Amino acid sequence: MTMMSQDRIKAENTAEPTGDLHSTAELAAGTVKVRPYMYLDKRRDVAYLDLRAAGMASAAGNKGLSGRKRTTPENLLEHATHLELENRFLEARVKTMEEDGRKNRLKIDDLRRELHECKEELEKERKQVATYRQDNQELITSHEQVMLRWRKAIDEKRALRASLQSEERKE
Repeated sequence: MTMMSQDRIKAENTAEPTGDLHSTAELAAGTVKVRPYMYLDKRRDVAYLDLRAAGMASAAGNKGLSGRKRTTPENLLEHATHLELENRFLEARVKTMEEDGRKNRLKIDDLRRELHECKEELEKERKQVATYRQDNQELITSHEQVMLRWRKAIDEKRALRASLQSEERKE
């Protein structure tokens, strides 16, 4: 045997997938389209498109002259397997969407509760600020009145001193 035929036989005997690997999460999320000849490897939790099987199927002539797939037990079994796989992935996708919906509803409820608490806190703060402003205004007003009295008293005291000094000078 030639070296290439030995490599080809070795490649055909390996259990590794020949197409792109996709995680079941990707398939469940709908980012990867489930297609015929896509198989689920439960040990590694991945799905892959077996390009070798797809190539052999097309080479074997699974289509008749009309262009339709011939109905054979293998084709029916393959189609049933494909539908079962697609069904599993759709169920998983629905389940994850439902879980995401529940999580989002819980998050929305938490955010609404938090917003309500923040509004209550804000209202309390506004009331405190209004109270402080009123108290401060009263303090400012009373302080201004006291300062006016002191200035008046100081001015009267200066006037008295000035009048006393002027009387002393006259004498």
